Amino acid sequence: MKAPKLKDLGTSMPDDEFSKTVEEQAEKASASVRKTFSLQQLDMDYINAQALKLSQKAGKVVSASEALRTIIQRDMGAKS
Repeated sequence: MKAPKLKDLGTSMPDDEFSKTVEEQAEKASASVRKTFSLQQLDMDYINAQALKLSQKAGKVVSASEALRTIIQRDMGAKS
Protein backbone atom coordinates (compact mmCIF):
# COMPACT_ATOMS: atom_id res chain seq x y z
CA MET A 1 0.00 0.00 0.00
CA LYS A 2 1.30 3.44 -0.94
CA ALA A 3 1.77 6.07 1.71
CA PRO A 4 -0.63 9.01 1.35
CA LYS A 5 0.72 12.36 0.22
CA LEU A 6 0.30 14.62 3.23
CA LYS A 7 0.03 18.37 2.86
CA ASP A 8 0.31 20.92 5.68
CA LEU A 9 -2.87 22.97 5.25
CA GLY A 10 -1.67 25.61 7.69
CA THR A 11 1.12 26.78 5.40
CA SER A 12 -0.17 25.97 1.92
CA MET A 13 -1.97 28.52 -0.26
CA PRO A 14 -4.34 27.73 -3.12
CA ASP A 15 -2.89 28.28 -6.60
CA ASP A 16 -5.95 29.85 -8.22
CA GLU A 17 -5.99 33.37 -9.68
CA PHE A 18 -8.23 34.80 -6.95
CA SER A 19 -5.86 33.71 -4.18
CA LYS A 20 -2.88 35.15 -6.04
CA THR A 21 -4.68 38.47 -6.52
CA VAL A 22 -5.65 38.59 -2.84
CA GLU A 23 -2.06 37.92 -1.82
CA GLU A 24 -0.73 40.65 -4.16
CA GLN A 25 -3.25 43.19 -2.87
CA ALA A 26 -2.46 42.32 0.75
CA GLU A 27 1.25 42.85 0.12
CA LYS A 28 0.57 46.15 -1.64
CA ALA A 29 -1.70 47.35 1.18
CA SER A 30 0.77 46.43 3.89
CA ALA A 31 3.72 48.14 2.23
CA SER A 32 4.86 51.11 4.28
CA VAL A 33 5.83 54.29 2.48
CA ARG A 34 7.71 57.02 4.30
CA LYS A 35 6.80 60.55 3.19
CA THR A 36 7.30 64.01 4.63
CA PHE A 37 4.35 66.37 4.76
CA SER A 38 3.93 69.89 6.00
CA LEU A 39 0.88 70.29 8.21
CA GLN A 40 -0.53 73.25 10.06
CA GLN A 41 -0.34 73.18 13.83
CA LEU A 42 -4.12 72.82 14.00
CA ASP A 43 -3.87 69.60 11.97
CA MET A 44 -1.11 68.25 14.22
CA ASP A 45 -3.14 69.09 17.30
CA TYR A 46 -6.08 67.12 15.88
CA ILE A 47 -3.89 64.10 15.04
CA ASN A 48 -2.31 64.14 18.51
CA ALA A 49 -5.74 64.44 20.16
CA GLN A 50 -6.95 61.42 18.17
CA ALA A 51 -3.79 59.52 19.16
CA LEU A 52 -4.55 60.30 22.81
CA LYS A 53 -8.15 59.07 22.46
CA LEU A 54 -6.98 55.89 20.73
CA SER A 55 -4.34 55.36 23.45
CA GLN A 56 -6.92 55.66 26.18
CA LYS A 57 -9.28 53.32 24.35
CA ALA A 58 -6.59 50.71 23.60
CA GLY A 59 -4.81 50.99 26.95
CA LYS A 60 -1.46 51.39 25.21
CA VAL A 61 0.50 54.14 23.51
CA VAL A 62 -0.70 54.98 19.99
CA SER A 63 1.66 57.01 17.83
CA ALA A 64 0.63 59.99 15.75
CA SER A 65 1.40 57.96 12.63
CA GLU A 66 -0.93 55.18 13.70
CA ALA A 67 -3.61 57.73 14.60
CA LEU A 68 -3.26 59.31 11.16
CA ARG A 69 -3.61 55.90 9.49
CA THR A 70 -6.75 55.29 11.58
CA ILE A 71 -8.19 58.67 10.54
CA ILE A 72 -7.49 57.95 6.87
CA GLN A 73 -9.01 54.44 7.05
CA ARG A 74 -12.08 55.81 8.87
CA ASP A 75 -12.56 58.53 6.25
CA MET A 76 -12.03 56.12 3.36
CA GLY A 77 -14.69 53.83 4.84
CA ALA A 78 -17.13 56.72 5.25
CA LYS A 79 -16.84 57.62 1.56
CA SER A 80 -17.61 54.10 0.35
